[in-house]
Amino acid sequence: MIKICLDAGHWGKYNRSPGVKAYYESDMAWKLHLFQKKFLEEYEGVSVITTRTDQGTDKALFDRGMTSKGCDLFLSDHSNAVGSGMNESVDYVAVYHLVDDTTTEIDDISKRIAEQLAPVIAGVMGTKQGFRLVTRKSGNDRNGDGMLNDNYYGVLHGARMAETPGLILEHSFHTNTRMTNWLLDDGNLARLAQAEADAIAAYYGLVKKGHTGGNVTAPAQGSTGSNEELIWKFLKSKGLNDYAVAGIWGNLKKECGFRPDNLQNTYEKKYGFSDAEYTAAVDSGAYGNFVHDSAGYGLAQWTFWSRKKALYDRAKATGVSIGDLNMQLAFLWEEIQGYKQVMNVLNNAGSVQAASDAVMTGYEKPGDQSEAAKQVRRAYSQEGFDKYAGSGSASATSALPYLVRVEIPDLNIRTGPGTDYDEAGEYTGIGTFTIVEEADGKGAGKWGLLKSGSVKRNRWISLDFATKICS
Repeated sequence: MIKICLDAGHWGKYNRSPGVKAYYESDMAWKLHLFQKKFLEEYEGVSVITTRTDQGTDKALFDRGMTSKGCDLFLSDHSNAVGSGMNESVDYVAVYHLVDDTTTEIDDISKRIAEQLAPVIAGVMGTKQGFRLVTRKSGNDRNGDGMLNDNYYGVLHGARMAETPGLILEHSFHTNTRMTNWLLDDGNLARLAQAEADAIAAYYGLVKKGHTGGNVTAPAQGSTGSNEELIWKFLKSKGLNDYAVAGIWGNLKKECGFRPDNLQNTYEKKYGFSDAEYTAAVDSGAYGNFVHDSAGYGLAQWTFWSRKKALYDRAKATGVSIGDLNMQLAFLWEEIQGYKQVMNVLNNAGSVQAASDAVMTGYEKPGDQSEAAKQVRRAYSQEGFDKYAGSGSASATSALPYLVRVEIPDLNIRTGPGTDYDEAGEYTGIGTFTIVEEADGKGAGKWGLLKSGSVKRNRWISLDFATKICS
């Protein structure tokens, strides 16, 4: 069970836009966090709490962060401001994550989720300046441990003291007219919350309630790993270099989140289908307008009728689901060969950016090809490159550091890598932890050094009881 604490950034009527008088930051944050709760609870194994029961109740910053005690994630929703008037040149998304702290793992988790969310928020909102990942350290020793590594913002300080990975999400600026009007639209807030919920779900590997999976997401016989690993392996097997593979991989993440059964979100609402229901209806013949319905579908969000017909014909010819991963990969690879300029860039790719931009503008061709939109896809592509480049797959020797999930409450921490070392006198508990070093030792296939023990090298766990997080 993943437990998430949502915080509407302000109470009552607070932080009115100086130029768009109908806008209050507190109203936006309240609506947005309720949408986030709704969409997060559509996933299996998710529990959501909020820091307040009504918009009219005030609560201290630190106490709001502390409300997240026992949670896996704390999010505080806001919009930003610059100066006392309107400023039309500043519109970036800012995601504040926990400051670096060698005594805990949760700062790393906070940063990883920030890296996942920031490009998604900027992409949905269409900010011209993209996004920024930010930390702000307090100049005081707020927790009295003698170290200047505390968070400046009260909610993040509270989350840190509650031992919860925390984030402040600044959804652009209410001192920018275009962005303020965007945030006043409840439909936009719903789309934003849906995208944020989906990004969080992707990080934790969650699936929506009622999704049966089947052939849609199952690996091929003899294959192992997640969809993102299988996609990387497939593209790498075609002889592309890591820059080129990352360029395609990042674009596919933006298009479908690596879900070959993904139906364009706006059409889920229009037709009343979930991803799984639409796929099943197309497979069975109950829905007969797949080719001409103009709904984006699959890895590349194929939309134009002739491309969807070719995809449909391929599925029928091979006798598999329209949402089959391996069929779609083979189809994509054959199709992209016809995009000569794109393939020329990919075959000679010298950077992640060049490959990502080529796939975006020459193959995917989304409606928004602004610099900010390119930045989102570049960030995804860089994520793939950083994770998989040089290995061909995620199952190669692990790049350090990395995160692991422990699901048992009584995993011993030892002073060295092996059962012949003393127990440290405590358990990890259930949670997510950062491994900074691996070692062989008695009693386990591999031992991992926890980040919190990196200075004295005295906090080791058996990796046999931990699962690596591939996000």
